[in-house]
Amino acid sequence: MQTMQLDQVHQTVSLMMDVNESPQYRWGNVQVIGLDPNLEGILRSRVTVGSPASPKLMRDFYREYKSLLPTGASPETVKWQPDAKRAIVDLTFEFSTPPAPPVHD
Repeated sequence: MQTMQLDQVHQTVSLMMDVNESPQYRWGNVQVIGLDPNLEGILRSRVTVGSPASPKLMRDFYREYKSLLPTGASPETVKWQPDAKRAIVDLTFEFSTPPAPPVHD
């Protein structure tokens, strides 16, 4: 529910909102495909199963290690699979580079 009151005399707006907090989502199964084992270890240390889900952790990883990741690797390519009943998010990180297009003479 939301209500808004305008006060013309004081030139203010009051906004009242009911906020219902949902459960904190946590990381579920984390699958990493095609990443250097050292980088995978760093990624898994940040996105640990059971810890609170935070997209910022992934964005920070991609930003910090951009020069070591395959071309085109981006947090937007991560596959999210939320499970509302269990309040978890399974993640799939796909770092395999696509095959080069064939060269024609």
